[in-house]
Amino acid sequence: MANILRGVALVLVHTLHTVEVECAKAASLNLGDATLLVLDGMVDEGMEMAREMLGKAGTDVNLELETDDGSKCTPLAAAVHSLASPEAVDCMDLVKLLLAQKDINVNAILTGPDDSKVPLLVLAMKAVTAGSSIGVEVAKALLAHEKIAVNAMTSGGAVKLAPLHMALAAAARGAPGGMEVVGALLSRADIDADLEMVGPDGTTTTPLMKLASMLQEQPDDANLHKAIILLRGRAKPPADEEVKKLIDSVASKDEL
Repeated sequence: MANILRGVALVLVHTLHTVEVECAKAASLNLGDATLLVLDGMVDEGMEMAREMLGKAGTDVNLELETDDGSKCTPLAAAVHSLASPEAVDCMDLVKLLLAQKDINVNAILTGPDDSKVPLLVLAMKAVTAGSSIGVEVAKALLAHEKIAVNAMTSGGAVKLAPLHMALAAAARGAPGGMEVVGALLSRADIDADLEMVGPDGTTTTPLMKLASMLQEQPDDANLHKAIILLRGRAKPPADEEVKKLIDSVASKDEL
């Protein structure tokens, strides 16, 4: 009988210990873990965990996590960053959930392994350039946020780009939704349509001048024509008369 009681006691102790360990594990999990679960394809489990955590007081919605590629960012930035991958999971529900939080930082920066800094809205534009339909939806959701910085640029590397530069690149390449996102950006009163980008060789140029240089090589490209027409009226006319004539000719042709 004594042996039986001792056995039961040992089982009970083991069970209690297991419960304590599992509780400790659960307590150590955070919103970053929930985000990574979603991005790894375990969407239901990750979303359940995210909702539970966001329902608790004191949850840091902007905590730093590390993604598989070594980048450091917030959960929202990690979700948007993932959309540029061909194997991206549909994380729109997570993005909406995070954007609904009152303390969310919509201008969070992703720091790459090379110490480059990429604003959240530029990450969304990268997804648009990659042809992601969810990227278009995310970009529009970010643009609808009252605190979004529409002219925030990348930094820390040789190339410096703003959201408009990336959106125009998507539009010029014919990426689905590219023109739509360019239109959404240019409809904002605070957009700087003449903000200069910096190329890999250190050369600076405005969005309109970049499109004009591409047009010289591809004069019949319909996507370039559409992108240039969208910029007309928002960007300053180029000082170079030949370039100005080229741009004006495109606008004239498409108005006929």
